[in-house]
Amino acid sequence: MNTPSRTAPDTVHPSEFRRAMRNVPTTVTVVGTMNGDQPVGMVVGTFTAISMDPLLVGFFGDQRSKTLTEITAADRWSFSILHQDDGLVAEAFRGPAESRFSALDWDVSDFGTPLIRGAVITIEAIKDSVVRIGDHDLVTAEVTSLREGDRSRYPLVYFQGGMTRLDPEHASHSGDTIPAGSPR
Repeated sequence: MNTPSRTAPDTVHPSEFRRAMRNVPTTVTVVGTMNGDQPVGMVVGTFTAISMDPLLVGFFGDQRSKTLTEITAADRWSFSILHQDDGLVAEAFRGPAESRFSALDWDVSDFGTPLIRGAVITIEAIKDSVVRIGDHDLVTAEVTSLREGDRSRYPLVYFQGGMTRLDPEHASHSGDTIPAGSPR
């Protein structure tokens, strides 16, 4: 039995990898928590469902992020999947941490987490685990509540280095399938 080598003969440069991964679309999601009476949040492009039993979601956060450190210190989080018209909301999270929520419409839920109004989906969850993997932390959380907005609304997507919209004309809806290799 051949054991694969940890080092491939041809190495991939991180900038090449980053450039290629820009072609993988991801939802734009705000992860939030409260620090006292102040909301803390950051945008992630790695939010995903992980498990159905138990219900787990998660994301990867850069270990150099001070905001990630504040978020993982808490035990309750919210995930607000932004609507495709929420580009300005996403841009607000590029600014200083203490002012990210200041110009946004948001509420503190009964669970004690910040929820961004108008999000396509909001999820509240409790900390499950934080695992160091390379230069990122895999953060997992157990879902405690879920709110869906209007199902005809589409999420904001990060693709090729920028925020973009899904094209509703070409979206596949329940029951529609696209055969592998078919152009759309």
